[in-house]
Amino acid sequence: MERPQSLIAEGGHDPEGQADPAAASDILSSVGTATYEWAIPSDRLTWSENASAVLGIDPRGLASGRAYAQIMAPESPAGRFEAVVNSPHLDRGEGVAYCIEYAVRAEGGAVHWVEDSGRWFASSDGRPLRAHGAVRIITESYEMRRRLIEASEIDPLTGQLSRHRFCEVLEDALDDARKVRGSIGLLIASVDNLAHVNEAYGFDIADEIIAGAGRRIRSRLRGGDLLGRLSGNKFGLLMRNCQPEEMEVAAERILNAVREDIFLTRAGPVAVSVTLGGVIAPRHADTLAAMMGRAQEALDGIKVRRRGAFQIYAPSLERERARQENLKITDEIVSALNDRRIGLAFQPIVTAGSDRRTAYYECLLRIRRPDGSLLPAAAIVPLAEKLGLVRLVDARVLELMRACWN
Repeated sequence: MERPQSLIAEGGHDPEGQADPAAASDILSSVGTATYEWAIPSDRLTWSENASAVLGIDPRGLASGRAYAQIMAPESPAGRFEAVVNSPHLDRGEGVAYCIEYAVRAEGGAVHWVEDSGRWFASSDGRPLRAHGAVRIITESYEMRRRLIEASEIDPLTGQLSRHRFCEVLEDALDDARKVRGSIGLLIASVDNLAHVNEAYGFDIADEIIAGAGRRIRSRLRGGDLLGRLSGNKFGLLMRNCQPEEMEVAAERILNAVREDIFLTRAGPVAVSVTLGGVIAPRHADTLAAMMGRAQEALDGIKVRRRGAFQIYAPSLERERARQENLKITDEIVSALNDRRIGLAFQPIVTAGSDRRTAYYECLLRIRRPDGSLLPAAAIVPLAEKLGLVRLVDARVLELMRACWN
């Protein structure tokens, strides 16, 4: 029985499994793919017939490995020559696979990103002799990946580095400073009174101010310095090769840049200022966490006295003792919660009359230390509130009260 020609023509496939060679070429073209053979000693490149159409390149630009390399766009990280001729791998009889991405410049100036995957084979002396493979257009997927990467590295509101990316760069800069015995600076800039702006104008206007403050700060950066958004109203500024005197000068530039002109928003003009805290590393902070913590400590210290000012971190024996004491009490709170050593003390409250009878009892929180001594609530509650532990303490107190009632 004669096979219907329509079945052979549709999709280019023979019902008995025989592929139409012309259709195979059409399929490669439709998915933006071309194949090649590269004779490395002679540098001759032999392409599938659709290569020029797929890549949008004059066939003369495809005739040799050298000619093909000439049309690679400058933004390409590496090309086929590096992947094959400079490969660190050895051909053990089955060839060596490679897969790279690069950009080529087509006629008219358009740039296409391509994926080049193939396998090269060595001669008897171990050097690459020939390679074959396929290139396919991946511009759309490449741009999508690039946008995703940028989204993870760039804060969408301000256009500055994201916290994650900024911290990566900051940590690398700290490592470099250690190696060369240099110094870097970290400034944390906090936009002042943003809560009042939210209440008065709304979150959209606050976002305008945050983005505008970021632009003004960025406009005052030195070459090589970087800006990132750390949190809602805070920016981090990395200053390379920085000494305390240089940080003071930079801080004054930033303070003036933000406050010298009124911010024009959709809700009208708004006066804005920032407060700055900074630290020099590795002199006063030898880890990323220490840099963040001490710059924040300097920021908190100056905020207590006044806004719209700058303070650089300086070691303080008194402050260090207080910090160590806070750490000790924090450990005691957590340990007491785990060991269920938080209890209640009942203080009788008597009447003012002559009989001095007990009117009621005041319920007081106590932590019993492992040695039996008591830690009063005055030493517990303020720090527990600051560290976010007070809800756990409250839950334990309510549990004890329910037990008393029952």
